Amino acid sequence: MTESIPKAIYLYLKSFLDFCGIRAGVALGLIIFKGFTQGIGILMLIPLLHISGFINTGNYKGKSSQFFSELIDGIGISFTLMHVLLIYVLLVGIYSFFNYYQTILNNKINQEYTQFLRIRLYKAIAYTEWPFFSQCKKSDFTHALTSEIQRISSGTHFFLNLMGSGVIVLIYIVLAFIMSPVLATLTFVSATLLLLMLRPLNKKALNLGSNLRLNSERMYQSLSEHLNGMKETKCYSAEEQQIGRFTRFSQKSLDELLRFNITRSKSLMINEVGAVLFISLLFYLAAEIVHVPILSVLVLVYLFSRILPRISNLHQFYQQLINMLPSFIHINNLQKKCMKSQEVRSDSQSEIFKLKSGIRFEEVNFQYNSHESSQFQICNLNCKIPNSKITAIIGPSGAGKSTMADLLMGLIYPGNGAIFIDQVELTKENVGHWRQLIGYVPQDTFLFNDTIRANLEMVNPKATEKEIWDVLKNAAADDFVKNLVNGLDTIVGERGQSLSGGERQRLALARALLRRPQVIILDEATNSLDESSELKIQSAIQQIRGQCTILVIAHRLSTIKTADQILVLENGKITESGKWEDLQSIQQNKCTFEN
Repeated sequence: MTESIPKAIYLYLKSFLDFCGIRAGVALGLIIFKGFTQGIGILMLIPLLHISGFINTGNYKGKSSQFFSELIDGIGISFTLMHVLLIYVLLVGIYSFFNYYQTILNNKINQEYTQFLRIRLYKAIAYTEWPFFSQCKKSDFTHALTSEIQRISSGTHFFLNLMGSGVIVLIYIVLAFIMSPVLATLTFVSATLLLLMLRPLNKKALNLGSNLRLNSERMYQSLSEHLNGMKETKCYSAEEQQIGRFTRFSQKSLDELLRFNITRSKSLMINEVGAVLFISLLFYLAAEIVHVPILSVLVLVYLFSRILPRISNLHQFYQQLINMLPSFIHINNLQKKCMKSQEVRSDSQSEIFKLKSGIRFEEVNFQYNSHESSQFQICNLNCKIPNSKITAIIGPSGAGKSTMADLLMGLIYPGNGAIFIDQVELTKENVGHWRQLIGYVPQDTFLFNDTIRANLEMVNPKATEKEIWDVLKNAAADDFVKNLVNGLDTIVGERGQSLSGGERQRLALARALLRRPQVIILDEATNSLDESSELKIQSAIQQIRGQCTILVIAHRLSTIKTADQILVLENGKITESGKWEDLQSIQQNKCTFEN
């Protein structure tokens, strides 16, 4: 973490107080009132006992005794021990009630602030531009939204306790000044010196928090990669290597936790020893040098015995808070990075695309990592994709076919040139409207671990039962869904693993159709399918022919024979276009395109 402790605390407090608003004032008011109630109970204990005649303080009459004597004489009530105890019980009851309410309020504020940070970050991630998202580690996002946010929640809990204990300590010190200014000043100076002695441990707690955050993130990344690559790991019998990698990061996280606990324990030991030494010294000074009456000495000792443990708690809470700060700074920086890469979202409905003539690429250039490479994935691309026709894009691996599809969907944008939907240029400002008209079927179909119905309704929550079965029929998927035991309510498993590849692809096509798109993009959707499944997908494409514009990206020549237009793409350039029978390069170089 590059920020200093004061700056990190400032950023955290600003974020927290901006969220809490007036509730922070309410919480602080409850703490002050609670401390005031507790302090009054302590301050009036001896005077009330003296006034009631239960104890005899001799000729000594402190300021508090004198104040309460005059107050009671004015009221005209004869106080007994029963009255004193009832007043004390009442004060404790009031204190307990406000403590109960403050605890609930603090917990509510903490949980809502945690939820606020989590949802805010999740939204920022969801609306980032595709190039930024694709370059980030998905496990880092997941780790931030779970483990890191939870650490902030724990830190906020300690901050609220820190604020509460701080106010109580302040009130206790004021009471101590009322009873004995000299001893109270000595207490304040001693506590300050003790906290200064512990400053190096605070810096160490911050460094340990940074190391813990980093090792926890690496452990999470190792876990995510292993689970995602479980099939390959088993095929290569590489379980031991993965287990070793996970164990290494897990052990480092454990070591950092242990070091932090050692630091906390050391701070606690110093505080406890210092408190005992100081109380002993206080007792001696009060009784032998300052000559405070014995009852007042006992109250002072009781008061300072309450102050010093709370000062120790203050330091413990503070260390927990600064140990959390690296997680907060990381979340804050990640939030800023995501916001900086946000897609433009417009709620305006003034410009809705209605595809009529077709889509045009005009002098489109694009390259990944433009600052690091001079190689273009797409170079001076000019072509037209006619409306309500089937256009196929074919070419060897790396030719730029999927890049062209990403450009069309507005996931990436041309470095030069433009893409026109009819006569309207596709821009960052209107891409949201354009995507509403697109159905997309990738090679690696993603299905949620939910029902078939839920996976289809993702793109159209208001779809009727009839509409769902209609698109299943058009996608040649209705028969196999009807044969499932639970039909549309069948759980498909993680990423649809309970279904075959062909079934997943047909469901993906049905999902695309349920959106009622004007354009359907099939990005090598049949490459990994067997011949039977491929024929069913081709049959489904023929059923929707003429209903919308279809863009087919393929390696296999068998999937493009019926296309109205075929574009041959090589090295980011269109080298030939036409129908199947017109393209001599396809007939002469079939092997090249299919590899």
